[in-house]
Amino acid sequence: IRQNNSMNNRNFLSLFAKSFNWAGFFLPKKVYQDCSKLYAFCRILDDIVDEKINLEVKIKRFEKIKSFFEKSYDLNQKETLLSHKNENKTSSIRIHSFEDIIEVAGKNKNLILKKFLQEDVRLVSFEIGHIDINVESGNEDIIKDLIAKLYEWTDQRWIINVSMKKGDDTIIEKQKQKQDDIITELSNSDEMKKVLEAFPDSEITSVNKIEN
Repeated sequence: IRQNNSMNNRNFLSLFAKSFNWAGFFLPKKVYQDCSKLYAFCRILDDIVDEKINLEVKIKRFEKIKSFFEKSYDLNQKETLLSHKNENKTSSIRIHSFEDIIEVAGKNKNLILKKFLQEDVRLVSFEIGHIDINVESGNEDIIKDLIAKLYEWTDQRWIINVSMKKGDDTIIEKQKQKQDDIITELSNSDEMKKVLEAFPDSEITSVNKIEN
C-alpha cells in the first residue's frame, strides 16, 4: 500500500517480480504503472496469506487493508462529486441583459426562441431572475420553453411575467429604427447628395458594417 509512486513500484518489482519487471519494458509507461500497482497489491495480499502467523493477525491485516481502500474510495467519490459540482458551476452561463438571452439562444441554435425574442417581445423590465415582457396572447408555450431554457443555461430559477404595459420596441424595431437613422444621416451628407444628384433614380435602402 505504501508503494505510491512509479519509482517505488519499479524497485519493488525488480526485487520480487523480475520477469514481470522486464516484461514491463514492452508496455506503455501508463499501462506499466497501473499493472505494477495491481501486482504489488496482489503480492502483499499473497504474502499475508503465505506468512506463518496467527490467523487473527492475518485477519487484522486484511481488515486494515480493507479499511484503507474503503476510506480511499469514499474520499475519491467525494472529490469526484465536488469536481462535477464545480464543473457545473463553471459551465453555467451568466446572463445580465435581455440581449444576452438572445445571444445565448442563437449560440445554442434555439432559432425559434431567438426569433420570438427579437420580433415579438417588448421588454418592460429586466432583472437577473425576473423579467416583465409585453407579448400578444397565444405565446404561453414558448414562454414556458424560455423559462426552462434559462434555468438550463444559468442553473437559476427565472420568473417571466406578461405585463399589460407597452414596453420598449422589439429588437427588430430598434434595429430598423437605427438603420433608418443612419440612412437619413448619410443621405443628408454633402458627399451622398452629390452621388444621388448624379444618379437621380437611386436611393439608399440599407447600410451594412464591413468587418475588417
